[in-house]
Amino acid sequence: MAPNALIALRNMEKSYAHGTSRTYVLRRISLDIKDGEFVSIM
Repeated sequence: MAPNALIALRNMEKSYAHGTSRTYVLRRISLDIKDGEFVSIM
């Protein structure tokens, strides 16, 4: 984590199940948002 991070995400994952298989749309994503930064996530 960055020393001045207001928000820290580590190893985030998002997946969708399709029967017995899984589709990952995010895999092991890390993010630091620091004081004063503007971030838009879509």
